[in-house]
Amino acid sequence: METKYFSLPVKIIENKNFSLDDSLIPVDIKVMHNGLNLNNTYFSDEVIEEAKDTLKNKPILGYIKKQDGSDEKDFGEHEIEIVLSEDSVKVVVLERPLGVIPETNNYAIQEEDGRKYVICRGYLWKEYLNEAYDILKEKPNKSVSMEIAVDDYDINDDGSINIKKYRYLGVTILGDDLTPAMKGAELNVIGQFSHNDNKDFYNKIEELNKKLLKYFSQNKDDNNQGGENMPTDNKQNKRETFSTYNQKREALRNALDPVIIKNDDDEIIKETYYYVMDFDDDYVYVERHIWEENNYEVDNGRFTYEFNEETLKATITGEFEKMILVWLTEEENQKIQEERKQYSIVSEELKDLKEKYNNLSTEHEEVVDENKELKEFKENVIKQQKQAEIDEVFNKYSNVLDTSDMEDLRGKAMDMDIVELEKELSFRLVQKKFNFSKTSKKDSTKIKIVDDNDDNEPYGSASVYFNK
Repeated sequence: METKYFSLPVKIIENKNFSLDDSLIPVDIKVMHNGLNLNNTYFSDEVIEEAKDTLKNKPILGYIKKQDGSDEKDFGEHEIEIVLSEDSVKVVVLERPLGVIPETNNYAIQEEDGRKYVICRGYLWKEYLNEAYDILKEKPNKSVSMEIAVDDYDINDDGSINIKKYRYLGVTILGDDLTPAMKGAELNVIGQFSHNDNKDFYNKIEELNKKLLKYFSQNKDDNNQGGENMPTDNKQNKRETFSTYNQKREALRNALDPVIIKNDDDEIIKETYYYVMDFDDDYVYVERHIWEENNYEVDNGRFTYEFNEETLKATITGEFEKMILVWLTEEENQKIQEERKQYSIVSEELKDLKEKYNNLSTEHEEVVDENKELKEFKENVIKQQKQAEIDEVFNKYSNVLDTSDMEDLRGKAMDMDIVELEKELSFRLVQKKFNFSKTSKKDSTKIKIVDDNDDNEPYGSASVYFNK
């Protein structure tokens, strides 16, 4: 049986809980219910259960457009465009993904008012909602349409469609002018929308990054306090022996030569010394001592470096980067490590989302170019079809009208309706056949017809148009 595609509207409302991740807006979706719905389709409990896994990793879609008769914007519906080519017809979906129903989505069946509803969890990508974010922030109660592919069905005796097998394709957010077909079905946004703009998210990440940098040189091993700390960075690809650690530390000491500045009299006016405090695979962490006449400073920082395992020689590869050391309790240190881990996760997710967004932007540009070509092709086809109709009309009258009688119409025929064009040519034919002149002013309501025919008809050739 040929697969059929259905769009079944449901609804979206807001809740008051809060999201743990500012970049994701969680939503609980009441997708559908069993039995008969307003679209005259019927879903049994068994069929719904069979389709359960097809809801995983499906997109939450939307298309923003201006409302008729105003400049206000809202969601459209399941927007598509038909693309015609010489040998095919292609359906292009205009909506773009605004979120996703993930693999783990809290799928459940909930009974309400005698119906069994499919419930699941989804997420909207806050940073990529754009205009959709403002619309949902202004009015979070929105209908949505459950998009499904029906693989098997039959018709019941009452005319309703009995769905025997189907797959979920996605959920499309709809404008306010559409009515849900699934009674009571809704999408519940969990959490108030933030009143801050998108830069708040990035400011928070930047603040976290600065905080992590401050504590980056802190020793993770609390048992090594007061001594030389063993490196414990997770980036190390192999476990070093104690002798290898000492060798690398010594190599780093040798690579950090002091900086001594002298005047013209060969007198030292400034000295800078570096003492190795710790290191990992990427950085050596140092205490810097700067001496000048009447001034002495001590601060902390790091250098990037490279280490040759064969020659056991270290080379400093970057400039000094100043860092801040602070005292932390175990609880404070644990919190920083957890925030650092979360920051790493968010950064990776953000990178993936940006990559997906760039891919979508590229696809959108290709669709726009394709739509432009289709529009031009369609306009040319319509123009050619009308020109053929115009030529046919002029050819019909070319045997009874001179070229001069029709010349003025050819230039504006493309802007005229074909029926009106033919009426105008018909009138000119009658006008050419007969000479019409007004009678004297005394009898101005009458029209005198002069005919070149000498027939005995009382009205000449015009007799066919009058009855005695």
